[in-house]
Parts: sequence; C-alpha cells; structure tokens
Amino acid sequence: MRAAYILSIFMVTLGPIKTVPAFFAMTKDLDPAARRRLAVNGALAATAISLLMALVLDKVVSAWGVGADDMLLAGGILLFLGARDAIIHFGSPPGAPPAPSRYPAVAPLAIPTIITPWGVVAILVFVTLAEGDPIYTSTVLAGPVASCVGIC
Repeated sequence: MRAAYILSIFMVTLGPIKTVPAFFAMTKDLDPAARRRLAVNGALAATAISLLMALVLDKVVSAWGVGADDMLLAGGILLFLGARDAIIHFGSPPGAPPAPSRYPAVAPLAIPTIITPWGVVAILVFVTLAEGDPIYTSTVLAGPVASCVGIC
C-alpha cells in the first residue's frame, strides 16, 4: 500500500477533521496559552498512545492467532460503521463537552477525541498488514504521528 493512502486513512480516523470542533467546544473558555498547551499535550499523548498501541497490540493480536485477513474483515466492518455514524451525524451540532478530568490532555482530548475506536482499528489493520516489512512498518508508525501532530 502506498504511504499517501495510509496517511489519508489516519487523517480521517485520527486527525483534525473530527478533532477541531470537539477541541473548540472543550477549550472555548480557555485563554490562548492554555489552549495551545492543551493542544500540544493532547497531540503528544495521542502520539504516544497510538505508537504504544501499534507496538503492543500487534503482539497481542498475533498471540491470539488473529491473521491479516481477519483484521481486514473486522476492520472493514468497523470502519464502515464509523463512516455510517459520521454520515448520520454530519452537520449536527457537537454535543456537550465532556466533563473535565484531572488530565484533560489524555482524557477527553487524546482518548476518545483524537484516538477514536476507528483510529484504533486503522492502526491495528495497517500494523498487521505491515508484518515483516520494515519500510511498510515505519510508514504505518509514522502515520499516527503525522496525523496527531497535524492537530497542533
């Protein structure tokens, strides 16, 4: 698979397209410096979490005996459901911002705003398909980093 395809899937599932409205709702009462700090910390947290998932969950999937074809089938179904949900809710106003937490850069910003369930599926599918190919693996690992940094 080409790097442009992988990056475009990560931009849709992990990137700024869905994050910007949620981030605006979350930070509308913050001053610009606090907003910028939250954006940087959220992008760093999301990057670390996505890389950890890519490196650890791939081993879990292999240990459970789940193959690439299984991941493609499950990933296709879940990505279809995510796209259906996005189409159904397209144009509707964002819901109430999540309740504040002790670490807002991690929750609710990094998870589930930046790293959605569909993003986790995309990471797992591409990491599974990249097994054994170092160039493809590095492209897959760079995808979440680029899409998370694109949020800042």
